[in-house]
Amino acid sequence: MADPSPSPSTTADKPLDPAFYTWSTFFSILTNTASPNDRTQYFRTKDRINEAADCARCDKDKAWLFAYSPIIRFLTHQISLLGPEDGSASITPANPRARDPGLRQPSPEPGTSGGYAGA
Repeated sequence: MADPSPSPSTTADKPLDPAFYTWSTFFSILTNTASPNDRTQYFRTKDRINEAADCARCDKDKAWLFAYSPIIRFLTHQISLLGPEDGSASITPANPRARDPGLRQPSPEPGTSGGYAGA
């Protein structure tokens, strides 16, 4: 009779399905069963994948705001009035830069809110 020993698993040979990994990790985060390391790694990976699209959307939104936002147009005009005549202090859509999504703000100190010390 043949030995009914288990055959080696073929799942190690197959690459991990990105859709399955994404949804399984996402739902483990939602149900609070993911470890902090898995959660951090998942968000860093998603940030890297979406970086080009996020930057393109940011540039498009920034151009629209500089062209049509009354507040931005007013403040830009007021800043240009305060600056030197050569226009070196003027603000254009090229001046503001989008922050890298991978850079997280440090946790606030106890007793501070919004960067200000509590009273």
